[in-house]
Amino acid sequence: MKRIYSSLIVLLMVFCAQAVFGQAKTVSGSVTDGDTGDALPGVTVLVKGTNTGTTTDVDGSFSLKVPSPESVLEFSYLGYVTQEMAVGDQQSFSIVLKPDFIGLEQVVVVGYGTQKKENLTGAVSVVDVAKTLESKPIADVARSLKGVVPGVTITHATGKLNQEPTIKLRGYGSVNGNSNPLILIDGVEGKLSDLNPEAIESISVLKDAASTSIYGTRAAFGVMLITTKQGRSGKAVLTYSNNFSFSKPIWDIKHAPMEFLMDAIHTAKERNNGGAPFAFGMGGQDWRDKSVQWEKDYGYLGSNLSDETMIEGRDFDVIDGQFYAYRSWDVFGQILNDNAFAQTHNISVSGGSDKLNYSVGFSTNAKEGLYKVNTETQTKNTLNANFSAKLNDWATLNFRNLYTKRIYEEPFSYRLGGRLGELFYALRWPNNFPYGISDGTYFGAPEGSSFIGPIGFLRNANRSRTERDYSRNTLETVLDILDQETQKLDFTANFSYSQTDQELHVKGGTVPLINWWSSGNPPQFDPFYYSTSTSRNKTSYDLTKVKLYTFNAFAKYTNTSVAGHTFSLLGGTNIEQNDYSFLTAGKPFLLDPNMPEIATATGDAFADNSKERWRVLGLFGRVNYNFNEKLLLELNGRLDGSSRFPAGDQFAFFPSGSIGYRLSEEDFAKDVLDMVKVSSLKLRGSWGQIGYQDIGQFVFIPTLSGRDANWIRNSQFEKTFRNPKAVSPSLTWETIETLDFGVDMGLFDNRVDISFDIFQRKNKDMLGPGQQLPAVLGASVPKVNAGEMTTKGWELTVNVRHRFNKDFDIYFTGVMSDAQAEITKWSNESGILSDFYEGMKLGDIWGFETDRLFQASDFGSNGDLNPDIPVQDPDIYSAGFNMGPGDVKYKDLNGDGVVNKGAFTKDDHGDLKIIGNTTPRYEYSIRTGLNFKWIDLGIFLQGVGKRQYWGTGNAALANFHYDVLYDYQTNYWREDNTDAFYPRPFASNVGSYLPNTKNIGRLLNGGNMLMYGKNNYVPQSKYLQDLSYLRLKEISLGFTVPASAIERYSIDRLRIYFAAYNIMEWTNSFTPIDPESTINYFGSLSFYGTQLPQSRSFSFGLQITL
Repeated sequence: MKRIYSSLIVLLMVFCAQAVFGQAKTVSGSVTDGDTGDALPGVTVLVKGTNTGTTTDVDGSFSLKVPSPESVLEFSYLGYVTQEMAVGDQQSFSIVLKPDFIGLEQVVVVGYGTQKKENLTGAVSVVDVAKTLESKPIADVARSLKGVVPGVTITHATGKLNQEPTIKLRGYGSVNGNSNPLILIDGVEGKLSDLNPEAIESISVLKDAASTSIYGTRAAFGVMLITTKQGRSGKAVLTYSNNFSFSKPIWDIKHAPMEFLMDAIHTAKERNNGGAPFAFGMGGQDWRDKSVQWEKDYGYLGSNLSDETMIEGRDFDVIDGQFYAYRSWDVFGQILNDNAFAQTHNISVSGGSDKLNYSVGFSTNAKEGLYKVNTETQTKNTLNANFSAKLNDWATLNFRNLYTKRIYEEPFSYRLGGRLGELFYALRWPNNFPYGISDGTYFGAPEGSSFIGPIGFLRNANRSRTERDYSRNTLETVLDILDQETQKLDFTANFSYSQTDQELHVKGGTVPLINWWSSGNPPQFDPFYYSTSTSRNKTSYDLTKVKLYTFNAFAKYTNTSVAGHTFSLLGGTNIEQNDYSFLTAGKPFLLDPNMPEIATATGDAFADNSKERWRVLGLFGRVNYNFNEKLLLELNGRLDGSSRFPAGDQFAFFPSGSIGYRLSEEDFAKDVLDMVKVSSLKLRGSWGQIGYQDIGQFVFIPTLSGRDANWIRNSQFEKTFRNPKAVSPSLTWETIETLDFGVDMGLFDNRVDISFDIFQRKNKDMLGPGQQLPAVLGASVPKVNAGEMTTKGWELTVNVRHRFNKDFDIYFTGVMSDAQAEITKWSNESGILSDFYEGMKLGDIWGFETDRLFQASDFGSNGDLNPDIPVQDPDIYSAGFNMGPGDVKYKDLNGDGVVNKGAFTKDDHGDLKIIGNTTPRYEYSIRTGLNFKWIDLGIFLQGVGKRQYWGTGNAALANFHYDVLYDYQTNYWREDNTDAFYPRPFASNVGSYLPNTKNIGRLLNGGNMLMYGKNNYVPQSKYLQDLSYLRLKEISLGFTVPASAIERYSIDRLRIYFAAYNIMEWTNSFTPIDPESTINYFGSLSFYGTQLPQSRSFSFGLQITL
């Protein structure tokens, strides 16, 4: 009997299996364009809810095995509305996809989830990754994103290969900390420089508090969400791309012809308290005449000579032990390279099955810097790997890994022990100094030896090395707890650990150079120059380690059980811990400069270290409501805790909300909107608060600072401690409150998409000085949450796309934004301009209004000013400066007969006025292009509509300091050139007539030079830099080989392209200053040019998919 029952059960199972498997079948069909009727190749066809799928072939056809008639097919293609179709009894399908020109169906990554673009209610921008990051001559995400997103300002202070970007979203938000947006890579904080652009799937930028508050305190000034590419089921897809580029400096500075240079140097020196003209001992009429004659004989900048060998008697003389050089050099042509090479290679593979999918990519990038000799180099290798395993019907396990290794080498800088580049000396000296090499016949120098100077330092410098390793690993579990037709509940938990290890090996040492500038000594070869300098002849190691632990857990419930009503609820927690440690150790006086190690140095060792830890804890929630795809509502709340505050003030709750109304979905509005060609229209508004914690570590705890006493005990100065600073025991969060109103509109069947936002961001509890303390206390004013700053602005984006037929389409994207911050509350009763004050616009530049240059007729026979000319404040001028014809005449604006700064306060500022502002205004960009058959063309322009800057240094102001003049500075005042642009030369205009202004540049950049200058270069309207510009940022031209020509080789896609970056620009500046290199709100142009410039790049490469 048991055997009979067993047989019946087996038979029943067989019949059931046959019934089940009998329902599976193969379906086929074609997909076409709804506008043109053309076949669409590459459309993704998925069985909804699974990873089973395929793509259409070159004819738009597909064939797919589906598990049952109840299956639903999902057809998706970039730029088209996704369509679903139930299988049922059909065997063949003819699918027509409607173009989605503005991406309403696009799924956008937002805080802890995704939303359709059409349902967004906050201020969110989405980057077109394909157009922005592909085929660029730079393997740098930040540089590629410049000007792409409205409201986002990305700058690089220099053109160095390892220069990290400064990113601001809607301007500065606080005078404390850096107010940078939070950058999340797959949900974990990271750096853009650690990413491989080819690995990026999507980039979303969250701008208002309603969008960012769910991320808590570190998202106070916006969030940039970056997701990397994920695997998909199907055959393995292998892609490879490369890029080869050549770069040159963006500016090309040339020295002035020698006759102008010599005249300016001698005029300046002679005016300096009657001093004799000299430059490192060189001077006199004979030196001047021989230098001018040399350039007449051998060409401007020595263009008739091809070698760099210095010949005694032709290029220089030694007279009575004094060195005199005459040869004219193209200094920056010697230092900077016009063909810096870089190459990038990317390879990736992705694919998988219903149970497991993967995406693995590797990138390697190597590039040279802009120095022509001993240049900086950087190699960067990046590995990213994402795996997803479906454990069963309700559980998925994800693993994400990112690893980046960077090795950067640069020549040790002998200018101030490595703090400034060698370009400082190139900007300091005239170009008839000895920039060449020895022929081996003089001063005991071997052939090929260099003279002291920027070229000599560069050629002989050791190469300091920075090695940086970054790794991030994330393990994530996703549980589909409830998956019904009208109700869904899923839970996600992930843990990430990232670590950064950086080692900087500083390699100084002595250098073998011809010493021609030692005062009182004849020139001679010194094989160990700088042997006694502890700041140059040294070596050290700096070790930095950063560990970040991140845990997120959240659940999302969605209910659509009532027709026309969609309700969702999200709740979770976020915990982060950051551990930072730094250790430095080193020694001066190397025994052998070729062995720059601590063990081979003989000086006194030095060492120091620091450690820091902070933690944040957040509990967050979000409620979304969608009424009939018309009314959209979102409410957010987060309880934040931070270790940076006192125990009683560590936690605070921050709410936010947004609402959207899709007016175009209302029946009563459709006819009217159709008449004016409005296809879609959504109104939205948001309000929210978010806490900001970046005010420093433990600033609420009084600390003691140590110092050496003035007395000696036990043969050494005794260590003492100062009184602790006064602190506020109740410091707490700065509260960032944002109000945003926006409109999203589509025109002409959504071929034109317009998005406009107007916003106000207010920092209500900004950390600033409290009430003044009695002087008898002997302590500085403690900081309290008493300041306030308001930023107002707007953003506009216009997208246009038109497809003429399957072979030809065009696109256009224009963005523009503006933001201006103002101090609305600050403790500064006197209104002194050297501090923040109420009503101050961040970036304001105070200065005089320039009248003109003085002429001889303005002075009497005794040299005094005529009585009808306002007296110029004597404090404007340095000792030894005797005002005369050719000097700057400042305007007497208040008419009191004296030009001065008054009390230098908001209410009494004499003849000073606000002459400009460093804030970039009306930032804009235009991206346009076309696709015609197999050819694609892309053009990108970017610029700033309004911005001023007071820049100092020789490259910015003629004869500002030192003995140099450039070819664009020859229009200076001379007796035969009284209608000049620049004033009569003076030996040094360094100084500060106006007190240092306390601004963000000073706080963040370690100093302030905005008010730097005296004599003829006190900040003023005439020499204020206009840094508005338009730059042709990119041009790319690509050719995609027709599929019919490569499919026989199992190649799915092959594209060859050419690209150029930073091609040309249009500016109003009277100098060759690169307006982007100092586009941050503050900072300094002081001694502009002392850092490597940005570069122009030209590249080519290919992209292949198998």
